[in-house]
Amino acid sequence: MRRETFAVLAMLALSGCPTPVGLDDGGTGGGGGGTATGGGGGTEIIDAGFARSARGNLRFKGNERLTYDLGIALGLPLDQLCLELGQYPCTYVVHTVALGGVDPYGKGLFEGAHVTGATTPIVVERVALAACSKRVTQDLATPASAVVFKSIPVSGGKLTAPNGPEVRLALSELAQRAWLRDPTEAELQHLIGLNAGIEALNVPDPAQAFMKAACFTVFTSAESVFY
Repeated sequence: MRRETFAVLAMLALSGCPTPVGLDDGGTGGGGGGTATGGGGGTEIIDAGFARSARGNLRFKGNERLTYDLGIALGLPLDQLCLELGQYPCTYVVHTVALGGVDPYGKGLFEGAHVTGATTPIVVERVALAACSKRVTQDLATPASAVVFKSIPVSGGKLTAPNGPEVRLALSELAQRAWLRDPTEAELQHLIGLNAGIEALNVPDPAQAFMKAACFTVFTSAESVFY
């Protein structure tokens, strides 16, 4: 499998897209649209309708781009996205190197690594979870000025209509802010499906946990973390 093909498949898998885009990898037919039939097993691969990347080269955003994109998308101050011990910025002080940044004065590192490290995924998730938790908490505390989660009906700590227009609007808003596009219906249903799993865990506030989980899922997808 070519590197470009693997990169696109990895992005689709991590972003929760249920149907892979038709890819031309020597044995798979199909050019631009419609359906493509696999050469060996006869498996039908349906083109999801998204434009193909001319380069197929995913690149990790790094600490600076990740900070700006996440802060702007969630409407949070850049220095408040994630704070270790409540005072040290995660992306610029504590985990700078893990996110591909430099640290010339502390560690004498003048050039960032050209590959991600073993702790990079954990740090990305740490930052995204902290930022999403703040966005959800602020939206629920001040509904009049909510940025993403607006007027979602909740009863007894649970969503009264998981597939209702308010929830779908909030999830669409998340996708637009993270991916700069509208989510597909399949992607919306994947996110909505998180609610049932969370309620089954009997957590104290499943509605709030669902909002945080949906936000976390969107902003840790390959489409959000890479460019």
